[in-house]
Amino acid sequence: MGIIYISLNFCVCSALISMSCCSESLDTHKILQTLETQQYAISQLTKKVHQLEGKLQSKMDETSEQLRECSRNKRLLLENPYEGALKVGFTAKLSNHMLNLGNNQAILFDYIVTNIGHHYSPNTGVFTAPINATYYFSASIMSHYNEVLETEIVKNGVREVLMYSHDNAHEQGSNSVVLQLNIGDEVWVRHTSTVGTKVYGNGWSTFSGFKISDD
Repeated sequence: MGIIYISLNFCVCSALISMSCCSESLDTHKILQTLETQQYAISQLTKKVHQLEGKLQSKMDETSEQLRECSRNKRLLLENPYEGALKVGFTAKLSNHMLNLGNNQAILFDYIVTNIGHHYSPNTGVFTAPINATYYFSASIMSHYNEVLETEIVKNGVREVLMYSHDNAHEQGSNSVVLQLNIGDEVWVRHTSTVGTKVYGNGWSTFSGFKISDD
């Protein structure tokens, strides 16, 4: 009986040791899986950090360039403020015909003759005032053969002056206006209502403007 009891105890102990080892093995596997998951998460976060660092550096470089540009402009204005303030003016012409104009559609004078300061956009046909000042604008618009055409110079979408052309041949309508503008005000030429649908290009239709004096 004693031998049997000892044998049973030995078997039980062996079983307990085996279970303990299995448990430790499972725990170690779980720990390794957790570590692998955390390492992957850390690597992904590291990539994102590097990406953000790159974007931040790019933004810092852009800001530094803008600050240098502002510093240069400030220095130029301090050295000769009157000469710097004069550099606003443009002339642009329509290189191709514009057909099937819609109501209040802007006329895009796409060919730049002069654009001092680059405040006129050939992509939109709009001049944007860089400073508060008094400006002069003029436009000459040619209609197609034996067709009527009405256009206008507008400030921030509000009509200032009209142009009209109609004859048995090609005809030009011209007008000009002096405007006091605040920084950011916009001036452009557009078709009016439904009077005519075609603008003659080939350099015959033009839009010009320049600053007369500071306010």
